[in-house]
Amino acid sequence: MFYFMHEKDQYFIIRLTERRKLFWKGKWYKSTTLRDSRKGKVRLTLTFRNKGKESKVVTYVSHLNVKVTANKEPVCLVLVYGLGEKPMMLATNKPIENK
Repeated sequence: MFYFMHEKDQYFIIRLTERRKLFWKGKWYKSTTLRDSRKGKVRLTLTFRNKGKESKVVTYVSHLNVKVTANKEPVCLVLVYGLGEKPMMLATNKPIENK
């Protein structure tokens, strides 16, 4: 899927599993190792609306530039902390230039 999306020049965001291996700073790491070594730099307050009720959740977000095993093209690993027990791991090819 990564190869196909890079080939078509489409922006994508894909949720990663814990079994994925990522290439970062010249070494291969399990995605959970990179996820657990971060804690989130940017604070975001998300608002969810469900049947007229509104709830706010404070989350923290970090990102790393990595490569996935499926394709050697660079992607950005976005880590979202605070939405559940385990942080959410997202891979995107959309460039992130600031916090």
